[in-house]
Amino acid sequence: MQFGHLIFVSSLGLLVGTLWWFAFKPMAVVVGRLILRPSRRKPRQRWQKGTQFVLSGQLPLAIWVAMVLPSPVLHGMLSFFLPGTTAAVGGVFALVAVLWELLTESKRRMAVERALLPVAVDNLLAHGSLDFATRMLEYTLHSPDPVFRLAAVRGLSELGTSTALKLLAQSCNDPDAEVRHASERGAESIRQASGDPHPISTSRMTEWIETHVDLTSKLEGLHGQDFKTAGRRIIELEHAMTEVMNAQVALRNAFPGCWCGGCKVRLKEVRYSRWRYVCCPVCGDIDQAEAPVRWVVGQIGSRAMKIEKRDRLVQVWDEASQYAIYAELDVLDVSSIGVSSPEEAVQRFLDEWSNHHPAGKGLEIRLADDLNLNPEILRRIQELSSPD
Repeated sequence: MQFGHLIFVSSLGLLVGTLWWFAFKPMAVVVGRLILRPSRRKPRQRWQKGTQFVLSGQLPLAIWVAMVLPSPVLHGMLSFFLPGTTAAVGGVFALVAVLWELLTESKRRMAVERALLPVAVDNLLAHGSLDFATRMLEYTLHSPDPVFRLAAVRGLSELGTSTALKLLAQSCNDPDAEVRHASERGAESIRQASGDPHPISTSRMTEWIETHVDLTSKLEGLHGQDFKTAGRRIIELEHAMTEVMNAQVALRNAFPGCWCGGCKVRLKEVRYSRWRYVCCPVCGDIDQAEAPVRWVVGQIGSRAMKIEKRDRLVQVWDEASQYAIYAELDVLDVSSIGVSSPEEAVQRFLDEWSNHHPAGKGLEIRLADDLNLNPEILRRIQELSSPD
């Protein structure tokens, strides 16, 4: 009976150790992805902390400590419940399990780090502010581990800012050849993009994103030639979206000071996964984009105004057609010069503004001293000038 217990404990010990060895990495990656996933209740707190842990090399160690304990614990339970010689054998297996985990910890933790690093960098590019992403990638760029530095180089290359270019230029002297070459390629792509006066059109980005979402959601269920075709199309879409993003470094650096001269609105920033780009929310393109733009001043009337180079002056009233022209303004200047009915002009522009901003977005309105507007219009002006 004792011999049977010995065989049982030995077999069970080997089985537990083997299963734990193969299950560790996928389970650790799943736990890591859950920690990195933005939470609905506290999205910024959870994913930012998780990303900081991964990029500093702390999250995989925490996962290892939490997940390695069951193996020796199971062996310890065997030694507690089984009597006599079998207890001694169970204790030996528990000791061997602990030693084995300690000896292989570095290799297994590195495997988890390699699996979680791309997830952390993608999260940083997709959800992080420009300042937070830059600080975290700069910190990771000084890691002693070349795997971490390589991940930081990829993130900085996709970030595409002037600060990212400076950091990549420093990283071109990295002792690791792979990191060094990746830094050179990333710096060169940013230099080429920032020197391009005509960024690539964003008119098809929405279509590409929708196609990418559709294909990636169906990829797991495809097989054979269908799988290969979808995979190639996904790679093509990702390459095209990356080209668009990298070709508008100057615009993204100037955001939110970007303006579409054709649609007369501010450009918006769009984020999808690790891609971010700016485009006009009306036409969806950037062919008439202007940057940097600080203030946009709309005029009713033709009162002489002096504005700075970074400001834009827009006429929002067509006297000939008696038509108000909507524009996303910071300031509205109103005078009676060249306007037959200033009250009518102001009333119609405020109607246009309210249609586009039902929540009552604030607008600074400057009135000429000689204007005499009715109390209702003055009330609306007061409400817009002092929003709740």
